Amino acid sequence: MYFLSAFLVSGGAIVPEICSVAAAVCAAICCVISLVLIFRRNKAKQEPEGDSIGSEPEPVPAEEAAGPVTEAAEEPVCETEEQSAQQPVPETEAERKTEDRPVEAVQNTAERPIAAPETSDEPIPEAAKVVFVSANRLVSVRYDKSFTAKLIQTSQTNKEYYSAIKNELLRYRRVKARTSWRQESFRVGRALVAKLEMRGKTLCLYLALDPARYAESKYLVEDASDTKKNAAVPCMYRIKNDRRARYAPDLIADLFRDTESTYRESEPIDYAAQFPYDDTMHLVERELVKIVEARTGTVSDEDDEEYYEESEVRDNGVSVDEAEREMRDEEAEKLVRESGNVSMHGRQTIVNVDTLGEYFSEGETVTLEDMKERIPFLNKSATYVKVLARGRLGKSLVVEADDYSLAAVKMIVLAGGTVYRKRTD
Repeated sequence: MYFLSAFLVSGGAIVPEICSVAAAVCAAICCVISLVLIFRRNKAKQEPEGDSIGSEPEPVPAEEAAGPVTEAAEEPVCETEEQSAQQPVPETEAERKTEDRPVEAVQNTAERPIAAPETSDEPIPEAAKVVFVSANRLVSVRYDKSFTAKLIQTSQTNKEYYSAIKNELLRYRRVKARTSWRQESFRVGRALVAKLEMRGKTLCLYLALDPARYAESKYLVEDASDTKKNAAVPCMYRIKNDRRARYAPDLIADLFRDTESTYRESEPIDYAAQFPYDDTMHLVERELVKIVEARTGTVSDEDDEEYYEESEVRDNGVSVDEAEREMRDEEAEKLVRESGNVSMHGRQTIVNVDTLGEYFSEGETVTLEDMKERIPFLNKSATYVKVLARGRLGKSLVVEADDYSLAAVKMIVLAGGTVYRKRTD
């Protein structure tokens, strides 16, 4: 259009009137076209991107709106930008709660250790012997539990029986209580008149009464005079249930009848609250339980009523961490036997447990001479060997050495072996 206007203007010398009219018309058309273009450009800037006037939103391909398309998708999914930005909503309230929780909160709670309830009425077995099941045999540890430890681990019902009976005995004047390792004794002056003991899971009351007096009565007492320690208190009454607990004050009243110890009313003390539950390992640390014996072998039928804690059978052997976790140092020391051979101090060497498992077979006996013969890198001139813990041991070995680390003892024993230490003169 601009070129046409220039041409007409240049030809104005021939037809000046026509050229001037045409030039004016062309200039007007150019102005109109420019205004239309400017108007449309401004309009396009004001409208949202992707939309056109009077038209529906263009469909968005599924690849852009919902990610990769699976084989089952036959048609493109049409979504607006607002719809595609929304997150999927859980179908149920339970799913929503599960999604909102952190990962740690939805872990299986069965793996968490559960503390023994202090108020449970279920009887807690007496831990007279703890057994670890190793790869080949059993390792048993026998504990000597004090009367206090037995009370701590007994049922809440037994603790309440104990509290009621002790309150009843102490209501009589001049009665003093004293707790020893085996029992709690009650004396008037120096005379023993009653005592309380735990026999298995049952609280037993011993009284300085003649059991023959109650042979045909409702009080089902037992004669315990055949045991020397019960000579002064031969009348044994087992507190097995609530009825027997109610009868116990009658026997106590018979005990103090016609004596100078008169009955007095007093506010009862909750002695049961003084014995919250604690596990055996902590009681060992508190010196309320002693380790009497630790041995390896099998469990006989006579031990069926004992209480056992069993560890998991391991086909791949015992590691250092597992041994440390499952056995205490005191238990390991009890499991070391004394050899008849004398330890010869001289050139010393060390050997690791996993090395013994590598060069010796199941059930073999291992001595220093055997180690020198089998283990190529062991010092052949050594006269003193110490066994240390390392790696895993999955073989039952009978090992004789001059010294051991306690972790090595645990590994050998838990793998089913036996530990001998040479004696020193």
